[in-house]
Amino acid sequence: GMDHSLLAPLLQRDPAGVVVITYNPSQRMWRHELERRFRQSLGVSACRRVLFVPSLAKPAFYSLLQSADVVLDTYPFGGGVTALEALAAGTVVV
Repeated sequence: GMDHSLLAPLLQRDPAGVVVITYNPSQRMWRHELERRFRQSLGVSACRRVLFVPSLAKPAFYSLLQSADVVLDTYPFGGGVTALEALAAGTVVV
């Protein structure tokens, strides 16, 4: 999953930066638990720049990928289909 120790320095270094996390709406408890952890580790102010977006249809998801400056391909979920989709959209994958 998304490592909060990675997000804190990114959000600190880029005061205008926003992190977008897509999630399956049927897994609301996962989202709420992640939000709770982010509030503890990042603080309320930085958490306002972490947006949770329900799963999108392919065209909307590709549009989101194209609008991103960078896609974080984090461990242990990484290097798969989403990374390839981001690269196909012309977006940098880190």
